[in-house]
Amino acid sequence: MKGLFAAAALVCLFGCESFTTHPNAPWGPINGVNFVPADAFFLESVQANGDYNFVLIVADRTGYCPILQQNLAGYPANITYATFTFSNAIGGGPVDPPPGTYPITAAYGPTPSAQASYGTVSANCVASQPLAGTTGSVVMSGLAADVSSMRGSANVGFGSAGTLSGDFAAPLCDTSKSVQGNSQCYQ
Repeated sequence: MKGLFAAAALVCLFGCESFTTHPNAPWGPINGVNFVPADAFFLESVQANGDYNFVLIVADRTGYCPILQQNLAGYPANITYATFTFSNAIGGGPVDPPPGTYPITAAYGPTPSAQASYGTVSANCVASQPLAGTTGSVVMSGLAADVSSMRGSANVGFGSAGTLSGDFAAPLCDTSKSVQGNSQCYQ
């Protein structure tokens, strides 16, 4: 859990709440429970080799971005979330991922791809083992020239657990002035 949130939160101005393009529309059930997004935002991220990524976070509650702005290892209690990492090809360097279709893969590799995960944190801060996306794709249909927002859609399978499918419009969550504190669940 710490690694997922720390990796996702490498690079949000206060109040960076956003919305999906169809707020409160279910994206589909996972393990029989509907995922109903209430917030979406994205982070700028850098791989260890210097390649740039974007990490889109879609959550069933608001307030996650301001937590990351305080502590890159922070996460909220009582949340269900999905992450989608838009990865450039290995060796792409410091170039932002451009709009396009990103097929789901287990890890980033020689071609542009996306990695997906789905998880929960209970009201008493117990995190589930995140599910990994196995099929489908994430489409970045638009990216603001100043990288302040992106829009697109996701259609990602999580094996026998189910599929998430929906549209998003997300602002950048600027965490460039955040501290890397201890892993902390905010209730």
